[in-house]
Amino acid sequence: MNKGTAFGFGLLAGMLIGILIAPRPGEETREFISDKVMDIIDQTNDKTSEVVNKVRSKTEESAA
Repeated sequence: MNKGTAFGFGLLAGMLIGILIAPRPGEETREFISDKVMDIIDQTNDKTSEVVNKVRSKTEESAA
């Protein structure tokens, strides 16, 4: 595991611990977690699309 991945897991673990011990009602906490998870999924999809587009572009350049 590289340093960036380890940092990401540590950051995620810290956020989860902070969310779980925060003084919020259960429903509000679940909604907050759901919103954050959806944000992470959206960001992951965006980054994946960027990588796919870059790979396609490089593949097309090398084929030409």
